[in-house]
Amino acid sequence: MTKFPVYNSEGKETDQVSVKDAIFHAKINAGLLQEVVVAFLAARRGANAHTKYRSEVRGGGKKPWRQKGTGRARHGSTRSPIWRGGGVTFGPRNTRNYTKKVNAKARRSAVRMALTQKAEDKKIVVVDSLKLKEPKMKELMAAIKNLPKLRHAILMLDKDYQLAVQASKNAKKLFVISPRSANAYDILRHDGIIITKAALKQLETHLSPKK
Repeated sequence: MTKFPVYNSEGKETDQVSVKDAIFHAKINAGLLQEVVVAFLAARRGANAHTKYRSEVRGGGKKPWRQKGTGRARHGSTRSPIWRGGGVTFGPRNTRNYTKKVNAKARRSAVRMALTQKAEDKKIVVVDSLKLKEPKMKELMAAIKNLPKLRHAILMLDKDYQLAVQASKNAKKLFVISPRSANAYDILRHDGIIITKAALKQLETHLSPKK
């Protein structure tokens, strides 16, 4: 079992919590981790570049000149791709799908690897609880100011999740998620994780390898 110290709102260590080694002592596979992160970023990518086919370009309804007798090459439309102002052949389209298929088992495994890395770096801070009465950033920052300092942290909560999301909208160095929303990319790109004791148990249940 992996043990973490539990801090109270005053930043004092009050207890310890144990978690299965499978979550925070996973064997790191760099290739799988890269595959999952690349797939995550690809899923967020939007197809913005867009060109028109010849049938979509305005104009070109009239035949430029008669078929025969002019000595010039035959053409049926001025919107042909070989004409200036015509359509584009094989150009980028906004219907392109960049997503890559990654199995759920592989995604969960990558999250365990990322958590293992943070645990090895001692960048996981467990708090006994974190309660908000209102969705205010001042209240949220006051609740975590006495905890061990992390430069850029994920805040993982079991309760008051939506209140914390609203409170952290203007917080540049704090990213609030729920245990079930944990992903390898966000964990790796942040300095560390602040997580409540109850959320840690939820994370353990969610990421435990299925038999």
